Amino acid sequence: MNFSNNENFIGSIFSRIAKRYDLVNRCVSLGSHVHWTNKFVDLLLNNHTPQCILDLCCGTGAITQTLLHRIRKRNLLVPTVDCVDFCPQMLAEAQKKLSDEVALIRYIRANATSLPLPDNMYDTVLISYGIRNICNRERALQEIARVLRPKGKLFILELTRPNALVSPFMRVYLQLCIPAIGGLLTGQWRGYKYLASSIYSFSTSSFINQLNHAGFSCKEVLSNSYGLLTLVHAEKL
Repeated sequence: MNFSNNENFIGSIFSRIAKRYDLVNRCVSLGSHVHWTNKFVDLLLNNHTPQCILDLCCGTGAITQTLLHRIRKRNLLVPTVDCVDFCPQMLAEAQKKLSDEVALIRYIRANATSLPLPDNMYDTVLISYGIRNICNRERALQEIARVLRPKGKLFILELTRPNALVSPFMRVYLQLCIPAIGGLLTGQWRGYKYLASSIYSFSTSSFINQLNHAGFSCKEVLSNSYGLLTLVHAEKL
């Protein structure tokens, strides 16, 4: 099946699945997404104490919620957070999820390739499960570099192409099981078919090259779950 790799198509997917996005994630990952989220947040806090955060492609706010919880447990100063997403339905879900948080949180609808934000504003930018769905990734990285302060930190959590050992099995799961589960729970079989297929079109090595060209130094790249999940820690030069 051919998919139209454009912002309108991708935006329409997320607008339709927003209300059940977290439920589908729990089901298709068999609950392991909680472990991945915790590992991502721990990677961030073990390398950096954030003060001003941009949660880009924030989705339903799950990463920010976990991050603020972990910050409170460590008795760290609560940072300010800007949650940015181009899908208003996702932002609405994030606002509901984070409504009880004591942190100063702003919700901004914007495209990652054109951020209505000042230069050098943030010491931390995080993106979870969003970078592979940005059509103009080079432009988005330029914008991230622009809004990050010098030596600012970029943390990325993304689903990536699994290694050869499990790739044949994962391809069946990604192309058949995930669309079936997502379609059953949301009615959006075609959308989950695209989201599953986009994992195989995202190359970690190519992305690292894009990071370097955008003015970042890659500090750490960790792969989990046979390569299906990649965590990246980079720093603005």
